[in-house]
Amino acid sequence: MTVYAPKGMTDWAGEKGVIPAQNYVSEDFAKREAEHLWKKVWQMACREEEIPKVGDYYTYDIVDQSIIVIRTAPDEIKAFHNACPHRGRTLTEGCGHAARLFCKYHGWNWKIDGTDAKVVDRHEWAPEDLTDESLNLAPVKVGRWSGWVYINMDPDSVSLEEHLAPAKAYLDPFDIGGMRYHWRKSTIMDCNWKVILEAFNEGYHVQTTHNQMLRYMDDWTQSYAQPHDLNKSNVPPALPP
Repeated sequence: MTVYAPKGMTDWAGEKGVIPAQNYVSEDFAKREAEHLWKKVWQMACREEEIPKVGDYYTYDIVDQSIIVIRTAPDEIKAFHNACPHRGRTLTEGCGHAARLFCKYHGWNWKIDGTDAKVVDRHEWAPEDLTDESLNLAPVKVGRWSGWVYINMDPDSVSLEEHLAPAKAYLDPFDIGGMRYHWRKSTIMDCNWKVILEAFNEGYHVQTTHNQMLRYMDDWTQSYAQPHDLNKSNVPPALPP
């Protein structure tokens, strides 16, 4: 498999504009992405209206990481690694409501703000082995913009505001924060994630795969830009013949 990058977009593809096929099929490359990409970038986790009440939570999973996104106050949302600090068992699946976060293995539980609430038979443990700080759930950075809840597993990452600054200039006029979530559909596909992403980053395939759309969109003058580490494309409406 050979993947060609368009002219002007070869800074990430090599001098010849060719992306190595190994980037799509290599297990080692996927492991590097899991460690150096997904743990380092801001990611959309859910909409605020999916967790409207205090105690409502949404479980966000990416590769081998799982994050609990939970509303802890009427205008406060926090996130934690979905792992019991004792033996690593996951605490939540999907979405739901909880007065406390509970581990079904040994019965440990936490307040919704991630602080320890109960360790069964704690008196039998050596005090130096179970400090209050070590018992709390591991926090994850949270950012919010226009009704979207973002998470970032890197405590040293830039703020969401700084990350989204170039995009906000284009998107804020659409008042996305005034829109409301109604339903969600997800599909698991047997392919590398970049194959799916690329289909939404180019209009080259439209003339063949979606030629019925040429009545409504101008694929020829579709433009692309990569401001900072974001990706933007503009698709103008089709001109009359």
